[in-house]
Amino acid sequence: MDLSDLDLSEIPGLLDTTATHDTLPATWHREWDCHNRDYLHHHVRVVDRIAEGVSCDFYGQTLVRYREIVSQIRYAFELMKPQGLKLLRNWSEGDELDYRAVLDFVLDKKAGLIPSDRLYIKRIKQERNVAVLLLVDLSRSTGNTLTNSPSDTDATVLSVEKEAIVLFCEALDILGDTFAIAGFSGNGRLSVDYTHIKEFAEPLNDAVRMRISGLTPQRSTRMGAAIRHATAQFAKIPANVRLMVVLGDGFPNDVDYKQAYAISDTRKAIGEALSSRIHTHAITVNMQSDARLDDLYGNVHHNVISDVRELPAKLIRIYGMLTRSHPGA
Repeated sequence: MDLSDLDLSEIPGLLDTTATHDTLPATWHREWDCHNRDYLHHHVRVVDRIAEGVSCDFYGQTLVRYREIVSQIRYAFELMKPQGLKLLRNWSEGDELDYRAVLDFVLDKKAGLIPSDRLYIKRIKQERNVAVLLLVDLSRSTGNTLTNSPSDTDATVLSVEKEAIVLFCEALDILGDTFAIAGFSGNGRLSVDYTHIKEFAEPLNDAVRMRISGLTPQRSTRMGAAIRHATAQFAKIPANVRLMVVLGDGFPNDVDYKQAYAISDTRKAIGEALSSRIHTHAITVNMQSDARLDDLYGNVHHNVISDVRELPAKLIRIYGMLTRSHPGA
């Protein structure tokens, strides 16, 4: 029998025994089993891969296509940058005397009052200390055509995700925040791919732009493992504010990883990230608002978009809210 065209990925448990262990770096992660209410330790194997770049200039074409939106984003994020030095008054010691405090000191003295000794100004250099990781779903379903896009009838979920990545890069490059980009897909618990697109320490160069251009739909969505692996990437990043933005098209789904089990594990992984002081926000493409998203992300805020033109206003609001709501941003 010729089985070459048969898709075996839906047969439960098959890939657990037939997965190929390649020579790429791999990490074992635990997974939350909601049925037994306990972790399955060393249960999921995540392989680190580097995204392959292509010569097509998707990045540049997106900048041209959305030139007005890009200008708006650049302007808005330019306003979010720290403005030089911040003056702090009423200090008992500091960089220089505050003439207003000195005048109050003299007046209080003449009035027979006890003057304050807080006569100095401190100058504090304002610096942002924010690290962001954009985690992108590269599952097979991202190749689906958008169901409700008013601007492009041929647009796919992944094309909107890639356009969102471009806008995201332009915004954070202007702001100067440290950021990384990674994609994820999988095919069973022994074969989850974590695809590095841009590292935290890597500049936004042509190699990164080519990797973004070359992204294609891959396999399934074992989201909990991807979030745990992304959380580990922050270990050596000494930022006061650490954010993870998950960009996807719906719910986690993989071999033996479905519905309530997958949702509970994903929520558990997000909670683990929060315990490591990593705040998560989700942006879902190509879905109407669904109450089940609340089950998936819990207390984590999330937005739904169908057109990339919706992203700038939401991105500015989301990012501004997240960074202002945590000290050190």
